Amino acid sequence: GVALDSLSGVEEFRDPYRERFDLEGTVVFTVGNVFERKGLTTFCELAQRTDYEFVWFGPYDTGPHASESVKRWVNDPPESVTFTGWVEDKRGAFGAGDVFVFPTKSETQGLVALEAMACGKACVLSDLPVFREYFTDGEDCLLCGNEAEYVEAIDRLAADPELRAELGANARETARDHSLDRVGEELADIYHDLVGAT
Repeated sequence: GVALDSLSGVEEFRDPYRERFDLEGTVVFTVGNVFERKGLTTFCELAQRTDYEFVWFGPYDTGPHASESVKRWVNDPPESVTFTGWVEDKRGAFGAGDVFVFPTKSETQGLVALEAMACGKACVLSDLPVFREYFTDGEDCLLCGNEAEYVEAIDRLAADPELRAELGANARETARDHSLDRVGEELADIYHDLVGAT
């Protein structure tokens, strides 16, 4: 579940974080540790195929234990890609971006996607079974299976603020359904039913 309270006031962080990282126009972004499993190469290749600023908010390691792909992309990123490193408040990351892109290769839940949804961001996600279980393509996100679909989705959202707003509003409702409070209540009900059944 997602801790909705931890994301309150996200709008107040938009201008300071955009100014801090010199961001303008439509910003395509993701949040979290920089790993290949999270779609690093796809993220950078999408930046090369489009005309938007791409930002990855999150820490990375380029030391001796880092993967070759992380060292490659972080040390020599495409011109339109910014790797911020660690940021002190995740609300700044979610506030600064416009289109959340998460080309991850595998997830158990994808908490960061729920956090982006809770912030009302239009989300473009990998077409994975776990996301199809919780989210609805075209209603609260756009699901993509390859780079061409990602490019098309990003272009659509960049060109259509109303679609971004609609997907973002629906995504916020989805996130509420997955709030920690609601998940906790559901678990408590299950425990009560199980205890009552014995």
